[in-house]
Amino acid sequence: MIVTNDASNKFLNRVQVAPLTGNIARLYPSETYVMLNGKQNKAMANQLTTVSKLRLRNMAGQLSRADVEKVEHAKRYSSHYGKQDRSYPRRYGAQTTTLSRRPT
Repeated sequence: MIVTNDASNKFLNRVQVAPLTGNIARLYPSETYVMLNGKQNKAMANQLTTVSKLRLRNMAGQLSRADVEKVEHAKRYSSHYGKQDRSYPRRYGAQTTTLSRRPT
């Protein structure tokens, strides 16, 4: 799934993609289920990568607006996880571990 915006896609020779997989047995917080051509797949927002447009061959299909929004939400979760805002993951059901420093 291409996740870069249309303006960037128009001018750059590369795009950012979130891989899709048919292996849907387990779903992590930074992943979401999407429907593509009538089959359930999983978009992995924690595995974003940049690829050359030359590597893109055929368009596999188009996601619904609701599925695109779910991927965007997973992408935001993935990019915020582990940052200073420790409440972000808890709002979406993930658990975090807080490490404390020893006094010096």
